[in-house]
Amino acid sequence: MAGLARTLEIRTSPHVLSGYSVDTIMFNVVLALLPATVFAVYAFGMMALLTLSTAKAIVGTSDTTTLNMIASTP
Repeated sequence: MAGLARTLEIRTSPHVLSGYSVDTIMFNVVLALLPATVFAVYAFGMMALLTLSTAKAIVGTSDTTTLNMIASTP
């Protein structure tokens, strides 16, 4: 049993060291998705924009709720 005792290391992503912060990588992801978003609104009309807006509202609300729950945890 003594050989099984190891230290658990918890690290944030990305696990590959690239020199870029997570904020920079996520900003680049959002920029990469903008052309697809514009085309979706062009191809499918305002319903695509309504769907994207609804999804953003739900995600924003759940993120805020989660952060508030984490902050209130003793």
